[in-house]
Parts: sequence; structure tokens; C-alpha cells
Amino acid sequence: MRYVCFLLFMYSNFCYSQNENELQKKDSIFIIFSEGDKQKIYTKMFDKESNELKRIFYAFNFNDGKNCSFSYDKHFNYDLNGKEILKTYKIKKSFLKKNKHKIITFDEINDNGFVNYIDFLQERRVYIIDLAETKGKFLIARGVIFGFAGEE
Repeated sequence: MRYVCFLLFMYSNFCYSQNENELQKKDSIFIIFSEGDKQKIYTKMFDKESNELKRIFYAFNFNDGKNCSFSYDKHFNYDLNGKEILKTYKIKKSFLKKNKHKIITFDEINDNGFVNYIDFLQERRVYIIDLAETKGKFLIARGVIFGFAGEE
């Protein structure tokens, strides 16, 4: 009986633990954004008539002196056929627990060094989940473009 319990425990750890190889296989990555000293929103513009978000820039400043930004611009979000490129999703808050293998936190990037993530982020669709932006029981996951990486 002990062996069965041990095997179930080990199997559950392998299923739910996030390892880098599993994250490397994903084509979409979600980054948790919580505005503070190291994470800031620099530009947030709304349409006057519909009060719909037109443009937003998210900036991250890391301890190693590196910084980066991600942007969303509604007007440049369509291809030549009028198809939306970067989508915005309403997701349930339970998404954060169920999809840990697709989510990166600021602290994780900060601890491992931003330089290790530059190529990784440029090769994938990135969605920012702003914890301050909620609609009832839902969070907003906004598709963004990796815009700038530099040093302070």
C-alpha cells in the first residue's frame, strides 16, 4: 500500500510541476503583471467614444539592470485581410492554477536573469495578465508584442 501511495505522489508531482523543457514546448506564454516599483504601465490610451482600450505599454525593470516592454495597439492589431493578430481573452481566475505550466511570473524572470528569456519570449505569443484589470470573475489576458530590451 505504501508503494501505491508513493507512486501516486510521484506521478502527481511529475504531472503538475513546471519544468523548463515543458515550457519550451509551448507556443503561447502568459506573464503575470502586477503594477509596482519594478512593473509599470507607461501609456494607457482609451477611445473617447467607446471607452475601449486603444494602446497600452507594460514595462518591466529587472534587478540585473535590464528592462523590457510589451505593447498592445488596437490599430496595428490586424493583418492585411482584416484578421485580428493578437487576441484578448477573458479568462477565469482558476486559469492561473490550472495552467501553471504556461505562466511565467516577474519574480521567476528576475531570479533567473532576463537575458535568459529574451529569445524565448521573441519566439512565442505572449499574453499579459494584468491582475488589476478584472471584469467580475474574469481576468483579461491581452496579446502583446515584445517591444524593447535594454539596460537602465
